[in-house]
Formats: sequence, C-alpha cells, structure tokens
Amino acid sequence: MESKYFHITLGPVQGFVAQARRTRDFWSGSFLLSWLSGVAMLAVEQQRGEIKFPIPADGYLEWLKGDGKNDPPQQGSIPNRFKAMSMKVPAEFDADSVVQSIQQAWQALAEQVWQKDLQPLDIDLTETRKIWDRQIKHFWEISWCLSDKADASDLLDRRKNWRTYQPPQEPGVKCMMMDGWQELSGAKRPGRAGQGERPFWKAVRKQTGQVDLRAGEELCAIAFVKRRFSHIFPTFQAKVPNELTLYGWCVPVNVPSVSYLAATHWLEETFKQAKTPEQWDSVWRLYDALELIEAHDGHRAEVPLCIRKATEHSGEKRQWQRLDGQYLFDFILQSKARHEPEQQAVFEEALIALKEVKDITETKPSPFYAVLLMDGDSLGSQMSDVKKQKPISKALNRFTANASDIVCQHNGFLVYAGGDDVLALLPMEDAMPCALALRNDYADCFARYKTEEGKAVASTLSGAIEYCHVKSPLMKGLFDAHSLLDEVAKDQTGRDSLAIRVWKPGGLHLEWSCPWEKAVKGDKLVIEQLADTLCHTDADNEQNRKAVNGFAWGFFQKAEKLFTDMRLNEGEDILEVGVVHSLLTAQYLHTGQLTNKEHTSAIELVKQLINQCQLYVRQHNENKTEYYERSGLSIDALKLTRFLVTEGQDKEGQTV
Repeated sequence: MESKYFHITLGPVQGFVAQARRTRDFWSGSFLLSWLSGVAMLAVEQQRGEIKFPIPADGYLEWLKGDGKNDPPQQGSIPNRFKAMSMKVPAEFDADSVVQSIQQAWQALAEQVWQKDLQPLDIDLTETRKIWDRQIKHFWEISWCLSDKADASDLLDRRKNWRTYQPPQEPGVKCMMMDGWQELSGAKRPGRAGQGERPFWKAVRKQTGQVDLRAGEELCAIAFVKRRFSHIFPTFQAKVPNELTLYGWCVPVNVPSVSYLAATHWLEETFKQAKTPEQWDSVWRLYDALELIEAHDGHRAEVPLCIRKATEHSGEKRQWQRLDGQYLFDFILQSKARHEPEQQAVFEEALIALKEVKDITETKPSPFYAVLLMDGDSLGSQMSDVKKQKPISKALNRFTANASDIVCQHNGFLVYAGGDDVLALLPMEDAMPCALALRNDYADCFARYKTEEGKAVASTLSGAIEYCHVKSPLMKGLFDAHSLLDEVAKDQTGRDSLAIRVWKPGGLHLEWSCPWEKAVKGDKLVIEQLADTLCHTDADNEQNRKAVNGFAWGFFQKAEKLFTDMRLNEGEDILEVGVVHSLLTAQYLHTGQLTNKEHTSAIELVKQLINQCQLYVRQHNENKTEYYERSGLSIDALKLTRFLVTEGQDKEGQTV
C-alpha cells in the first residue's frame, strides 16, 4: 500500500510561549509546547508511522512512555511543527486520533493541576470551573494534512490559511499573563485601588504559596497551568487514544529570575571578596533582612554555574540559591519601601544591609540581563530536499544536545533548544561568548554529517541579543528578539550575523549588527575584546570600576559627539575613515588614563573600534559570499562598547 505523508502543526506558539510574567512562565510554555509535540509524535508512531523530520532527541519519547533512562529532559527540544510518514496508510491511519491525543494530554495535565491547587479551596468554584473548562478545551489550534508527496511543504501552510479556528468569547477581567483570556475568579470589573486582594485569589495564594503566586496576580486557566504544572508533573499519568499511556518526570519548579541572572557575577564576586568575619556578618545580615520580606523560595532554583561553584562547599552559602534576585537592587527595595508602608522598616533595613555588602566589592550589580535567540539561516528551503533530511536531522540533534551544556557553561538558563532554534537567558557578561560558542558548535555539527554523495549541508546560524533592564517587562524583550533576529540579523545584515539591541528604562538605547565574519577575531567578538581592553582586564595595576567607568564615559561621550556633529551615523561620508581614525585616536590619547604600554596600542584599538562601526552587509550567491560596506558609520558600536565597559551604569554606578 502506498505511503502517505502526515503534516501537523500546533499553536498558537507565540501566544502560549512568549506571554510570560516570569522566567519560569516562559520556560513552562516552551516545555509544554514541546511536550505536546512529543505526544503527537508518539500518537503517530503508535499507528506504525515513522517520524521523518525532525528526529526527536534520543530518549525523549521514551520519557513520555515512562521508559526514560539517564537524565530526564529539562527544556523544550521538539519543534511544534514536524512531518511524519506512515508505512501502511491511508486506509488505517487516523489523523483525528493524533489531535485527540494532544487535546486529552493537555486536558489531563490541567485537570491534575485543578485537583491539586483549586479543588481543595473552601469557596464556591462553580463560575471558576466554567471558565476553566471553556479555556482549557478551546485554547489549542491544531492543523493537519495528508499528502502523497514527501516534498509538499506548502500544503500545511495552505491548510492553516483556512482560518477555521475561533477562540471563545472571554468576558470579565482579563488575565495578567495571557492577553484576552478571562481571569479565574470570574470578576466582572477590575478592582479599585485600596480594595485589596480578591478573596478568590487570596485563597489560591494561601493554597499554592506566596512565591508561586504574588499578591495581586490574577491568571486565566492556561496561565495557571503554566505556572503550576511542574509541581504535579513528576506523578503525572494519563491515558490517550491508541492504547497509549503518558507519564511525567521531575522538572524544575523554580528557575532563576532575570534579576538573579543580572546580579549573578556581582553575587559571585561578593562571595570571593568577603574574607573577614566582619564582611561575612554583613553578607548574612543582608540574607536575614531579605528573609523577612519573603525574598526566598522554598525550592532551590536552577542557578547559574558560577554561583553553584561559589557555594558548592558550603551548605550555608547554598541558601543564596533560593534568593529572589530583585532584592539585590537598591532601586527595587526603595520602591517597595515607598509602596508598602506596612513593611517600610523591613525594606529600609535591607537597604542598609545591601549597602554594607556593596562596600565589600565597591561595585553594584548590573541591572541588565540578556535574552539570546538563535536560528538557522534558510534551513527550511533545504528541508524539502529528501536527500538532505537525514544529515540535517543528525546535525540538529547533536546541536540541540550540545546547547544545554554550552548555555550552562556560560551561566545561562536554557529555555528552549530544538531543531535550529535556541532561546536562553543569561547574565549580560556571558551573552556574547555564549552566542559565539553556539555559532561555532552549529558549524561543527553540520560539517560532521554529510549526504550520501558525501556533501555537507551548508547552513549558518544567526543570533539576536537583547540586553534588557530588570525593570522592563520580560515579554517585551522576548517579542522584540524575534524581530531583531529576522529583520536585522537576517534581512538587513544578510544572515550568518549577530544583531544586538540595548533597552534602557527610557526605551531603545542602541541597535548594532554585523556579520559573524567581520565581528569575530580569534575566539572572541572584537567589540568584546575592545571592552576588555578598556576595562584594563589584562593590566597589572587594574583600576577600580569607578575610574574605568569614568574613562569610558568621557571618551565615548566625545566620540559619540563627533559622530553626531559630522552626521556619520546618518549615512554621510563627510569625513574619510582615516580622518575619523586620527580624531578618535587623539581623543583617546588625551584622556590621561593610559599607561605607556597602552599608548603604543591605542592606534590599533581605535582602528578596530572604527571597523566595528562599519555598516557591513553580507551577500551570498551561488556558493560565493561577499561583504559590502554601506555609507556612514554606526554610532551604536560606540554605545555598545561603552555599555559593555560600564555594565550599563555611569561613572557613579547609576543606570544610564
């Protein structure tokens, strides 16, 4: 019997994954979407189907069946779109049963969350149950098609264009996480200032704990499942069509917050610099003060590697792994003191303790973290070539398997790695090295696997880094990363490129992009090497952070003024590059901050800086790659270098 090709897609992807109030919400959405894609794959295999692309990571589907070995999956790793071939269809293959398996798995998971967290509440849940059932049963949009051709890649897109999915009407007050969905209490109108927390949510918060659900948070059913599923997943079990039983496993119930990631290296440095008993007394005074304001979680988070190493030999120090990182920033404590007068004295005590700890290192934690998004270039056009599917699948599986270790080694938290996509959150200091390491590994993986003709599949990896302030909504950086990657790194710069944006509290501060070929020298990004040089990281007499920031602030202010006055950033070629080089070198030499050794390297340093200001465009045609320079120079390269040197703070340590 002739084989058929089954295509299926599950969504809304961005509507489910990217709508998040915390790091954990975002991780949960990615994990659950990948898990449901795995359920669909199992449902296909149960009907003697063969997954053709992408091939799931080794052992992933076994964990869904309860037969997993080694470490269980901790991140999403299966794309939400895949293709399967059934060996003995079309008469026997039941596509609807695949859809039913997805829906029943989701509904069973949601029901177990309900039974654990909401059913025990001693309040009337009639209206809440109606909202819950309506939202859980009608959230997912699932489209599928069957084809006689393996390369009918556009058929599923045409099916999706039918637009047959219509979400339910949602009345009342809306969810704070998932836009447009009603929150679970069933309230008809928003609460007024001073009325306090709704009784429903007060009861839920008492049941779930105050860390998982903060005062004032009101969620819909979908968001509530994202927030709480990890607590029931280790014991999860559900039967779905085709005589298939699904099982869960242990997953993180607490992941590092973006504020914790931002403060990671400052906290690491504090542990290293604290030597005397008096200094450690200050550290523990801060910990005790934060404990009074419920800044700790009962569950230890998946903290960055450098913090694990700094605390691994001390049970006491490991308590810092449960810390809510937002309270390591004085501006947040000050805001809390103003808006929560009943705890003002507690917050003020924490501020005093925090100042004592900052005196140990004479620095402040940087208030910036990084969102890193990476994606393969034009790989979709090669997926339709059946000869290339096997080496592509093997290369992507190896890359996905390596991504977790690479992100971990760079102190980050991997949200998702599946196919040619990677999404991670990192301390700002580690984002560039991590992006380069992933890019290099991607190239190595594709060089390793070849077609039957012995040819490697040509594929490159583009990346986007969003440096975001801890006060900025997480969703803003996540949504913007996709446009930065697609519109700037790929379309504008020509793919195989890196694009970076820095967002400060006042809005967009800079946007810079460059092809990898022009951005990297040796094993490091040039712009990062320049920042290291300006920080005197290799000098024997390293200056303190305040002096370094003051130098960077002064030099770059003058350099940026030159660019603005000469309209170099507007595509004007009023000055030749050589003249700009001479002017910037003179400014650099006259700062009065340089040693004799640094004087001799100043000319080369400024030359490299100007090179990063060039507006490069990559063009690839018929196996030939060329690089062109657009007119003008980018002032954003200067801004980015200063941002890296100062960690987003001015010479007095304030955010700028």
